Amino acid sequence: MDYFSNIEDTIKNKEEITIYNAISGEVKRNDYYTDKIKKLAAKLYSKYFAIFFIKLDFLRIFYELFVFSFSLYQVYTNNYSIGTAIVLIGYSVMITGPISYLNSILLNIKNSINAIDFLRELDVEEEQGEFLEKGIENISFNKVNYSVDGREILKDLSFTINKGEKIALLGPSGKGKSTIVSLILKDIPLTNGQITINNIDLKGIAKEYLYAQIAVLSQTSRLFPGTVEENLCLGKKGSNKEELEEMLKKFKLPFQLQYRIDENSANISQGEKERILLARALLANKNFVILDEPLEGVDLQNKGEILSYLKNYLEDKTAIIITHREEVGAICNKVIKL
Repeated sequence: MDYFSNIEDTIKNKEEITIYNAISGEVKRNDYYTDKIKKLAAKLYSKYFAIFFIKLDFLRIFYELFVFSFSLYQVYTNNYSIGTAIVLIGYSVMITGPISYLNSILLNIKNSINAIDFLRELDVEEEQGEFLEKGIENISFNKVNYSVDGREILKDLSFTINKGEKIALLGPSGKGKSTIVSLILKDIPLTNGQITINNIDLKGIAKEYLYAQIAVLSQTSRLFPGTVEENLCLGKKGSNKEELEEMLKKFKLPFQLQYRIDENSANISQGEKERILLARALLANKNFVILDEPLEGVDLQNKGEILSYLKNYLEDKTAIIITHREEVGAICNKVIKL
């Protein structure tokens, strides 16, 4: 269960893992659980353990045949009614069912081990692209169009963001604000038009370059089951605990660094989750920041102070802030309404 839970976390959080360059950490975590399940498999498939289950399975088959034959005989001799015989056979299957289930577990573990070995040997083709020598000086959208199943999401969108600028993309849900993030990160292809970075077509730029340059908070951002510290430091080698504790204070988070977040963030509120995600994006300390609805779910009592801190933090950064709230867009020096 731990192994499959870990795999599920990795798949669900693939965007975070890639953006924060935390792939090596996930490989180590996966290797840890893989080694544990392989050791378990070795014990389960040891000679004596396997022989025990083979004998147990033969005993189960013999027992079921005996009960079935005995019940039929009792019906034939008029000692039991047909209903009584059916109940007796049914109860015998309930008794032997767990033995069949244990045998199926052995088979499932064997198949899982084979699948693990197969997946680890897969040769995944990496996307080719250029690593620019400089950081991001500008990003330009030139008559960008994007549609899904014939439904137009973006039409002839053109704008440029230069180094040091802060642009707010304002508009209601469904106007393509989050689509712009996906286009910049090359998660979805353009329908037509052109996006350039430093006057170079985005199509020719490596995704790894984009992830190395841009800190992203998206609507699909997630937290891992683990400590607050582990989530804040995703992909970072080493951490300054004083800086992390200061960030918790600034974002009004009532946690210690070692507080453990449950699966699906079940033991924290939505507002606390959003603040941890925002803090993680800022701790990445990258010069280009994309924030998609950064204060969504944050209560009014904390929003003003966090917004003030965010404005100061972004002073020497380049930022795209996607929001439908005008007070959030007000910290930017340029507004584009969609």
